[in-house]
Amino acid sequence: MRIISGKYGSRRFNYKLPNGIRPSTDMARESIFNILDNYLDYNNLKVLDLFSGSGSVGIEFLSRGADFVHFNDKNIHSISYIKKILSDLKATNFNITKTSAVQLLKNNELTYSLIYIDPPYESNEYESVLKILSEKKFIENGGIVIIESMLNKKYNFDYKLIKEKRFSSFIIKIYGNI
Repeated sequence: MRIISGKYGSRRFNYKLPNGIRPSTDMARESIFNILDNYLDYNNLKVLDLFSGSGSVGIEFLSRGADFVHFNDKNIHSISYIKKILSDLKATNFNITKTSAVQLLKNNELTYSLIYIDPPYESNEYESVLKILSEKKFIENGGIVIIESMLNKKYNFDYKLIKEKRFSSFIIKIYGNI
């Protein structure tokens, strides 16, 4: 895994990824951050990386100056992987939880300025997660939700679509609560 930019930029971590973890590609992360550069001041962000996996997106937010990143994944191996990298970086402005996305959202009262949603592509959790996000107030005014999914994945979401970027096998959609 490589951190693209910011205070940890160009750092590489060659730890073995846990089985079944599909990290966001450098190309996808670069695209996301190129788009977000036009909308955000990273310095004041509170980010929820809901299906953290390798943690690459949340770590990129920390590197670019996010105030706080909440990493969540239900896979203990993913959590261990993320902890190892954050320890190496000596990062302190984060929280890590190990639970399902639905459980976290049902039991969480925090608000975030940005939520990144990238479950395993074959997951059936999109609808339930997006339903909870629409019903409860997790996003601060002016906040953003980013969803990465397969091209043909269908879901309903109440937020305004700001931008989408298609790749050969997946799509990134950026929604705003504005």
